Amino acid sequence: VQQEDNPQLKLLGIVVTMVGKTRLCREVLQHMQKHHGKVLFKTTIPHSAKLAECSSLGTTIFSYGKTSPAAKAFGSLGEEFLSRMEKRKEKK
Repeated sequence: VQQEDNPQLKLLGIVVTMVGKTRLCREVLQHMQKHHGKVLFKTTIPHSAKLAECSSLGTTIFSYGKTSPAAKAFGSLGEEFLSRMEKRKEKK
């Protein structure tokens, strides 16, 4: 996207989603941390049936399952995102 459409575009970070409790998920997360650790958001989004359900119902996870681990993770991600944005502003 940066090369084709927007040379001013900057990467804020990478969000790891669909995180489960399987060995494969752990290995993929370890690989991501090893190769992209500096840009990964600390918050990961867990695999969740509630996310699929709310998507098909056309609602948000905060309305459909506000106490679910996925909703809490998205809340944490929002806070981390805002923190990174604030740090980026301070550097300018």
